[in-house]
Amino acid sequence: MEINAHRMVANLAVEMAQTVYEGLAKDNTFYKTWTRTAFVKECAPTLRAEAKQLLAGMLTRNDVSQYEKDKIFEALVLDESIPQKGAWDTTQKRI
Repeated sequence: MEINAHRMVANLAVEMAQTVYEGLAKDNTFYKTWTRTAFVKECAPTLRAEAKQLLAGMLTRNDVSQYEKDKIFEALVLDESIPQKGAWDTTQKRI
């Protein structure tokens, strides 16, 4: 699935969508309606901002190495240069 974001941000958004699916799939109606793949494909792009917030929060943690903080920071900076496109584009007005 494609999320218009830096790879680190996109991977985290997919992980987050997988976790949401696992929680919701306990409901039989939901489980019968959605496959994991279809749900993650639809949900993950909506979690881009939350993934970025989670990564930004890791920059202040003492249990994250400086090397990892540098990688996270670089991913967040590079992600800002990637426009969000498609159905989940929140930067444009909808009529």
